[in-house]
Parts: sequence; C-alpha cells; structure tokens
Amino acid sequence: MQINNCPWTGNEQQLFNRQSPQLIRQTGQNLRLLRENYYCPLKITVFECDEYGDIEDEGYGYDGRYAVRYEDEIRELLKREHSFEGCDPKSMATYQDDPKVLSAEWEVTEERGTLYGVIRVDLSAPLSLAEEKKLKSWICGQNSDGFGEGLEQREFEIDGGEAYVSFWNGGNDYFIKNENEFREYLNNQTMGGMQLT
Repeated sequence: MQINNCPWTGNEQQLFNRQSPQLIRQTGQNLRLLRENYYCPLKITVFECDEYGDIEDEGYGYDGRYAVRYEDEIRELLKREHSFEGCDPKSMATYQDDPKVLSAEWEVTEERGTLYGVIRVDLSAPLSLAEEKKLKSWICGQNSDGFGEGLEQREFEIDGGEAYVSFWNGGNDYFIKNENEFREYLNNQTMGGMQLT
C-alpha cells in the first residue's frame, strides 16, 4: 500500500498523536530530548549505459565501500524522500506505537571509508531493552518494506548510468545496531584487519 509516494505495510497506517519536540514542556521547562542512532549496512545497485546510451537491464551490486563515492547524491535522495507527505521524520515516528519515539530520520554516515545507513531517533525518555528490541525490529521492517522500499525504487544519476540505494539486504551479515554496538562492531572489524560491507 502506498500513501502520497510513501509506502507502508500492515497496521503502520495507524497514526498516534504526538507533540512536536519543540513544544514539549514540563513545569515550564523544556524536556531534554534524547537522540539515539541506529546503523545498518548499505547496498547500492548500479546500472550502466550501453554503447547507445540506453540503461542496461542487468545491474551490479556493491556495498558501502563503493557507495561512499555517492554520499552527496544519496543524502539528496534521502532529503527528497523525507519531503513527501507522511515521510517527514515526525510522521515516520507515528508508524510505530511507542510514544517515547518522537521522530525517526533516515540518513547516511561515512565511517572508515564505508558508507552506512543511520536512522536518527529522537526520544522523550530512554528505552528499555525490550522497547529498543521492538524499535530495531520496526526499523528493519521500514528498511525492507516501508520507507526503504520506496527509497530503493528511486534512482539517482551517476556518471555513465544510474544507481539505487537500499538500507536492507537479505544477507546473514545484515544488522541494526545502536551506537555502542556499532562502535564495538567497527573496533572488531579494525582489530580483525577486516572492513565491513
């Protein structure tokens, strides 16, 4: 199902009333909002032009190490995707049912030569382990069937063709990690002499 260019699945159509973070007050004082980041690997698919200038039918899949050269284009693509009605960060938060989640914004970040997806979540209070597990599951679902599904259908131009970016893949190495988990993951990759996709 698709609403205003932004696809949702199942009960994600339900909207929950939320206050804007700038309007939340407690005894006359602003509440301090919490920002949590959740990371995932990126996949990019490139379609090259043939000798006649037509886009070839077969594409080539690459990981975040290749995607990093298109960081600016991907950022612009995400900005455009979030501009659609119902896809802005505050609206995205209403497609899940934890009232602590005030906004969710999909971005990218470069770490050690690799481009990763990062979902920046604003919270009104810390999440419990169970709540974070549920949020990670929701993010994974959005990456595969919601926000990410719409995004991966939108091409951006590259030299000699066009490309598509995905925040989801079906590989065994796919993950959604919070900040601490992601930093530990990067440290382990460096210590092992490896780099992630």
